[in-house]
Formats: sequence, structure tokens, C-alpha cells
Amino acid sequence: MDGEYCKIPYHNAVQAADVVHASHFLLASCGGDALLRRGHSKEDADLFSFSVILSAAVHDVQHDGYNNRYHTLVKSARAEYCETSVQEEHHLKVALSLLGEEALDIAVGWPAARRARMEEFMRAQVLATDMKYHFDLIAEFQAAVDESRGDPDFWHRGEASGLLCRLLLHAADISNPAREVGPKVTWASLVYQEFFNQGDQERVLGVELSPNCDIEAVKLPESQYGFVKVIVRPTFELIEKALPLVSGVLMTNLDATLNYDGNMEGAQDLPDELRFTKVEGPGNFLYRPKAAGLAKSRDGGVLV
Repeated sequence: MDGEYCKIPYHNAVQAADVVHASHFLLASCGGDALLRRGHSKEDADLFSFSVILSAAVHDVQHDGYNNRYHTLVKSARAEYCETSVQEEHHLKVALSLLGEEALDIAVGWPAARRARMEEFMRAQVLATDMKYHFDLIAEFQAAVDESRGDPDFWHRGEASGLLCRLLLHAADISNPAREVGPKVTWASLVYQEFFNQGDQERVLGVELSPNCDIEAVKLPESQYGFVKVIVRPTFELIEKALPLVSGVLMTNLDATLNYDGNMEGAQDLPDELRFTKVEGPGNFLYRPKAAGLAKSRDGGVLV
């Protein structure tokens, strides 16, 4: 699977491994796996947790650095066989095809019904990483939290376990700001290299540039702060209602991120990792940060 990831700045095999790590942390260290085991047989509980880890590993396979809107605009081959979630559908198609190969089939000997359930879980979880569905997913989970009335046994009833798995993977996928500030800035630097490349391509097409893709207009301190304030922190606050252990290091790091981004008064305060120039050369993804590595604070210290 590692070899099927493209060698691009952000959506590569390292980012996939990072999402696997975040998923495992939510399951093993924040109580997700333990909650899924309440009321389920060991076999069913294993399948839920395993599907989250597997979905994390494949969730962006063959991502090419362009979002769904771009693929729809250029009528790419990926957009020919689906109208929504173009990239996510492609990731699933590639992943399930690879897992169907004899040498890569990790479900050898499984009953057909169990394999079908795993693929069903994977499909639901990978599609949940499409940001188009973020607020719908949040609303659905909030309704479930309200219905649960704090009863942990609620999460093994009906579709609740599947809903929990979908939100855990989505949260893992957007969890970069829940890291310490240094790595968080590095991840932001990498994703903006892809955003700005797409913006240049959209400018050539003469279409409205996608959000955060216009290097001439994007305001990085405000953009980063808004993403964490409106999207990431509320997601983890909601998960915390089902998994109280989330209140530890993840929320501490998110608060540190908000403080770091919020204290920037403008572009002059950006770390060198978020100051970009475009290098000359063939191909795409030509934006480079002024410096790479751990972010530096304004007083010169390393932010770790």
C-alpha cells in the first residue's frame, strides 16, 4: 500500500501513517476500542477497530494533491465514474482492488459475510473523510450523544458503533493541529504547498480559486486559526463526550495551537515554514518554504 501513495508534499504515505497513528491513539489511549467492546462479541469488536486502522492506512491512497472540486472541473478520469467524493471513491476503488490480490489479501480464510462487513465499514469510514460531509457527521454524532444520555452501552446499539468509527477516522484525518505546535506547523506547510499548486492550476483554467489555494489572498494566521476554532476543536470536544480521555493531551495541544495562531498579528509573524516562494523548474508542486523542519518561535526557540 505504501508504494501506491504518490510522492507529493502532503497526501503521501507518511501522512497516511500519521492518520493510522492518530486512529490507534484514539482507539487505544482514549478509550475508543474499549467503548466498542462493550456489548459486542470479541469478533465484532475486533472488526470495528481493525476497520478503522485499515481505513486510515488506505484513506488517501493515490491522492494526487488536488481536491474533489478540481477533479470535477477538469473532468478527470477519476471524476468519470462518480459525481461526489471523487477522491474518496478513487481511494476505495484502489484499496479494495489491491486487497483483492492474493498476495495482499489480509482477509484470507474469512467468511464471505465478515469480509463484506469489513468492506462496508471501510467504505463508510473513508467516505467520512470527505470534508463535504463534516457538518452532517457532526450533527449526526451530536444527536447520538444527546440520545445516549451519557450511557456508554448506547454505543453498541444499532448504528452507533459504525457512527463512532466514522467520526474517529475523520478526527484522526484532521488531527494535525492536535499535535504539538512544531509538528503542526510542519504539516500545515506541507498541505499549503499542495493548495497553492492547485490554485495556480485553477488560475490557468480561469475559474474561481478554491478556498486556501490563492497564495496572493490567503491569510495564513487567520486561516489556520479558523480551521482549528470552527472545525477541529469542536470535533474533539464532541468526541470527548463519548471518550472523556480525549480531554488530555489532545485538547491541551489544540488550545496551544489556537494560542499560537491567535497571537500572530499578520504575515510578519509567520514562521519560516509558512513563508513560501515558487522555484523554477518543470512539473508541479514547486512552492517551497523559506525553511523546513521544526517551527521556530519569534524569540528563536524551537516549538516542540
